[in-house]
Amino acid sequence: MAKYRSLLPSLALLFHLIDGVAAGTGGPVSRAAAAQASASGSFGMAALPSVWARSWLSWSLAEVGEFAEAAAIGEEAAEIATSADHPYSHVQAFFGLGMLYVIQGRH
Repeated sequence: MAKYRSLLPSLALLFHLIDGVAAGTGGPVSRAAAAQASASGSFGMAALPSVWARSWLSWSLAEVGEFAEAAAIGEEAAEIATSADHPYSHVQAFFGLGMLYVIQGRH
């Protein structure tokens, strides 16, 4: 992961500049640009980091009984994996949703 440390800020800046040119605005790098940068690559991981994080967050929220939020986060992970057409990320997203369903007793 060390070789990718400067990639995320670089991508965030790039997305911010593209959005700024399109909208005619400037200013600090937006949260949206940073989110887009983190969703755009796997950075050496098997699953996209944005999917991986949401999968585990979904499971964690299910463990503490936050089922509605867990489902929303898990579905978001699945949507990202689908839009990226990244097969292993699909597996990771469905793992998080699967754990939610098991904890809910919906297995």
